[in-house]
Order: sequence, then C-alpha cells, then structure tokens
Amino acid sequence: MIFAVLKMEAAPFYILDEFDHALDAQYRGKIAELIGELSTNSQFFITTFKSDLIKNIPNAKMCEVKFANRKSTISQIEKKRALEIV
Repeated sequence: MIFAVLKMEAAPFYILDEFDHALDAQYRGKIAELIGELSTNSQFFITTFKSDLIKNIPNAKMCEVKFANRKSTISQIEKKRALEIV
C-alpha cells in the first residue's frame, strides 16, 4: 500500500532501514522491482542484510559504512562487495 501512495505523490527521497527483514524472497524481489521503477523520480537510501534487494535493483549505488576510532566512514563499493557483506 505504501508503494501505491509513493507512485501518486513522489517525495525527493526515502530512507528505508531494514524494512525487508520479515519478507520472504518472493516479496523482496517484487519490492526491488517497485523501487527500481520509483527510483526514476525519487532517491532511496536503504539498509539491508538481504541479498535480494542488492541483486534486483538496477543501477543501484552500493555503499559500505565502517566504524573505527569513534568515527563512521562511508564509501561506494561494487555490487560484488555488497553481496559479500550481506
């Protein structure tokens, strides 16, 4: 239902924090397709520990966040590295 609303009135960006953790693989794949469609009008910042979103969202930019010495750093990574992390 939320994605139907997003199709009607798109915001500039959305933050989704592990929203897919309780979904099965079939639904994660469908959600990835919807996000791919909606990303033409909006940006999505997504955290996940499931590979389905990483594999099924075309043209997604993957990032890795590291925490060391009380400091967080973020860097862009390849899809292969993202799949290794999850």
